[in-house]
Amino acid sequence: MGNTGSQQAWDELSGSIRAGDALAVRSFLGRLSAARGGTAAASIRETRALKALDLNSPSCPALQLAAACGRADIVGLLLDFCNSDPQLPNLALDATDDAKRTALHWAASVARPPYCGQCVAQLLGRNADPCIAAADGTTPLDAARRAGCQQCVRTIEGKVQLWEGWVDHDERRLLPLPLWRQKWMVVLLDRRPNTGPAHLAGAVLVVCCGCGRTLQAEAYVFQLRCSGCGSQVELTPFLQLAIYEPPSSSSPILALDAAVPAVCLRLPQMPSQLVAKALEDASWRSATDALLQGKLRRALQSTAGSGRTHGLTFKLLGQEGTILAEHSFRVATEAARSQVLGILRDPSRAAYDASHALRAGAPATAAIASSQLPPQSPWSCSSCTYAHVAADARLAACAMCGALRGSMHKGASSTLPEPSAPPTEELGEASAPPPPPRAPPAMPAASPAAPNSEMSKEVAPAASREDSAKVATGTDEEMVDLCVVCLDRYADTAVIPCGHMCGCEACLQGILETPGAQCPLCRGAATTVIRIYRN
Repeated sequence: MGNTGSQQAWDELSGSIRAGDALAVRSFLGRLSAARGGTAAASIRETRALKALDLNSPSCPALQLAAACGRADIVGLLLDFCNSDPQLPNLALDATDDAKRTALHWAASVARPPYCGQCVAQLLGRNADPCIAAADGTTPLDAARRAGCQQCVRTIEGKVQLWEGWVDHDERRLLPLPLWRQKWMVVLLDRRPNTGPAHLAGAVLVVCCGCGRTLQAEAYVFQLRCSGCGSQVELTPFLQLAIYEPPSSSSPILALDAAVPAVCLRLPQMPSQLVAKALEDASWRSATDALLQGKLRRALQSTAGSGRTHGLTFKLLGQEGTILAEHSFRVATEAARSQVLGILRDPSRAAYDASHALRAGAPATAAIASSQLPPQSPWSCSSCTYAHVAADARLAACAMCGALRGSMHKGASSTLPEPSAPPTEELGEASAPPPPPRAPPAMPAASPAAPNSEMSKEVAPAASREDSAKVATGTDEEMVDLCVVCLDRYADTAVIPCGHMCGCEACLQGILETPGAQCPLCRGAATTVIRIYRN
């Protein structure tokens, strides 16, 4: 690290981070600021050691260490303290260690729910880049999948997904017989082309859209300025298509329980390597027409049983035009099919728009939805009641729960899928870290619920408030539906008007008393709360 004094200072800070002692970390940062500002009361030797300590150095990865330990409170403390103190340099949110891993990599690679998910949500809420691949080729999403943490996978995918939803899927295999099966499909931002292993992360060539000049971007350099026209050029990530198997349980309440997709395809940025087209809506007429044209497989696809009728197919082609993969899907609405086809037909443009939305702090899906919808008047989501105004009014899907604009409630039409958020979720216990702060800045996403799940809760007459204050203890089956704020009591209180029953009465009443109160789950405006009594 340079000298023994700096090593001792780093050992002190790292020990406090591992112990989860936020007060000790704050005290150390205060001493570090005083030493940098020349007002330290410590010895000359200690002052020199503190001045030599660089928290952005790979040898002093304070942010990565806090993320690896699942300390969301210390992650926030480090970022807020260093970025607000004029004597300290800003902590680089996407700084990498010797293995090119960011803090988001470390947070996602340790399966310790719910603390790992809260760390991931904390970093993503501060615009950490999820599209950086480490030296071993893994992105933060890959690390979460490898660790098997569903909470981290759903949280990262919720940030980088361009489209997601339940589909009927048919993959072309050796036999021509189609087999439609319900799957969960996600199209998302994958990784930037100049990151990953050394033989892949070398300099890449990019073309300036302003003047057409070819530029060279070195490894792990994501923005550069064109020497010809002065335009800012950004490296666009690849897209990925992931397909998850549904749960095998026959329970009427289903939630996606897979952290690793059954099919994972990296989509090329060249439109010539992707062929995507719409299929005729499934009917006997379309089956007859396909059969008369000699298309046996297409005819069988039109007759095979499927709960969705709006079909599309895409082929992934190699350099010489050979078919590498062919998949067919059916979605519930024409709007969903148009969105998916728009992404697959021009993946480079879709990734570019989504990457810019991500850098601006919005979900990647916001750019895709708004690019396909002209300016509109304000509207409210029929699922979570989130009000879309100003720029959000252009979105074709809800910015909070992802439900398509204009979709009806489940009781109105059996052909429309149920919104994918939020399902029930089991929160595992973590022994090492202490409980996180009561009001984290961002909450991890939950798994999407299957379209046929039916969740209903009955409001009982007024009863004693003591039930809400009971600490939630018991078996794993009894530990579902915990308060997302304190993680100690049952979530028996709903937020109005969004209707999310996500917290205990004490926590939600506390949130309601703060200015600009929001639902801790969907971030929609909260006007009041109502307690739901269980049988």
